[in-house]
Amino acid sequence: MRRIASQKPACVINLGDLVFCGTSQKQWKLFDKAHEPILQNKIPYFPVPGNHEYQRRR
Repeated sequence: MRRIASQKPACVINLGDLVFCGTSQKQWKLFDKAHEPILQNKIPYFPVPGNHEYQRRR
């Protein structure tokens, strides 16, 4: 994400499967940490939820 942010794109579109398991708080925290460079540089970010975002723990 740092490399993407350094390129200063007009926006980022993420086409799903943002995390492995949508109910995992740990995975969402990792997602947030990984995407800090995008957010800190105020690059518009458009996520498209995939099936994993709706997946629950078994």
